[in-house]
Amino acid sequence: MNFTEGEAYAAQGFPLPASLGGVTVRFEGLQARLFAVGPQRIEAQLPSLLGMEAGRTALATVVVETAEGSSYPRRFTVAAHAPGVFTVSGAGVLAAPRGASGESRPARVGDVLEIYATGLGPVYPPLADGENSCAPEGVCLADGANVALRRTAERPRVSIGGVEVAADGVLFSGSPPTPAAVGMVLVEVPAGIAPSAAAEVIVAIGGGSSSQSGVTIAVE
Repeated sequence: MNFTEGEAYAAQGFPLPASLGGVTVRFEGLQARLFAVGPQRIEAQLPSLLGMEAGRTALATVVVETAEGSSYPRRFTVAAHAPGVFTVSGAGVLAAPRGASGESRPARVGDVLEIYATGLGPVYPPLADGENSCAPEGVCLADGANVALRRTAERPRVSIGGVEVAADGVLFSGSPPTPAAVGMVLVEVPAGIAPSAAAEVIVAIGGGSSSQSGVTIAVE
């Protein structure tokens, strides 16, 4: 199905639109907010009203509507938590070995890592679909004065190179002043990690749901 007849469209601000380039996406009949649409690709935010309980999964139906008609319904699995970590390279690297790019260097004990992820579950105070955490206009001020601090309902568990970060080493988990549906976890690199060019980072939350394998940082 060609969604947009060769054109690409991107949201220009917040809140994210429910329709973009003549395309609407519905999950269980609920309109999703859209980041971008193109001929063969759609980036959408799952509606929060799907409302899954922690530790449970269910099947949901998605339908894409365009000027040419609607797609066949497709079923997929949804969960309250399904952490997925974003990486700089898109290939699994968070902190690169020294000299790998620009001024990169390995992480050290005591460094604070910013881990950006999706699928961390609800935040409190609640954040409406399609909004970011900069209130009220959805635009972050340079000094961060209008950023509302929203934390995840559950504290994630993080391990680096097989060493679990202590609870007090997880400094923050919630919605940062970034695009909608992106979460941030701030963690302090713990002692005891063997020096490595590729120490695996795992984020788990909500009854055992864990991020994808292959996400690494360099540690010295």
